[in-house]
Amino acid sequence: MKNNVVVIFFSVAFYIFFVLAVGWLGLLFFPVSYIFNPYLPFALANWDGGYYLSIAQSGYQNSAQFAFLPLYPLLINIFNFFFDNSLISGLFISWGSLLVALIFLFKLVKNEYSEKVGWLSLIYLLLFPTSFYLIAVYTESLFLMLAVLTFYFLQRQNKYDLLLATLFTSLALVTRIFGLGLLLALWSAVLTNKQLKYRWVTVLAPVTLLGYVYYLFLIYQDPLLIVSAQANWNREVGWENINVF
Repeated sequence: MKNNVVVIFFSVAFYIFFVLAVGWLGLLFFPVSYIFNPYLPFALANWDGGYYLSIAQSGYQNSAQFAFLPLYPLLINIFNFFFDNSLISGLFISWGSLLVALIFLFKLVKNEYSEKVGWLSLIYLLLFPTSFYLIAVYTESLFLMLAVLTFYFLQRQNKYDLLLATLFTSLALVTRIFGLGLLLALWSAVLTNKQLKYRWVTVLAPVTLLGYVYYLFLIYQDPLLIVSAQANWNREVGWENINVF
């Protein structure tokens, strides 16, 4: 397994180098928009990345920012104690999360199918056209890591694995709103597999999201601020046309 981890590590390093090289070549040969900073590595923190960096540095300043859940900017703030630079902290989190996600995705798929399918899973993931978001200052790689770890520990079914799966689901809930889907998967696994130990612990998974909602109620008197903030991005919650955000 150590050899596989080394291969995955250098694969991630090569992938990051490749994406950055393509971005640099794009600056040389194609027209550049200066709406955002087009130069590397700053281009990796444009659009949503700029909001995450702003929240990490100054907290939530306007209603539009509440559409972004707090774990990623909180981690950026924590890592700033070591790097003293929000951009470097964000990239460290995203790149580190991608590495961990790929290692455990390989182990998960290998255990379920075969080593060959495990490697193919990593290759297809990195070849996906929008996979470059995984190395940007976005939540994609962090959420991917938490989702993969959830399913990995659900698969193992050892003594404390369900507790770990619950922990990672709980963190995913304050990373992206799609963590609700991961929560349903966790509860579904518990309901359909009565062999799992400590099944009751999964009821604690939403505690992070509920705690954040309660915080919004105390500070802003609006526990559904996460939902109402979606209107700033032309998204809404509703059943019409099966429209969720």
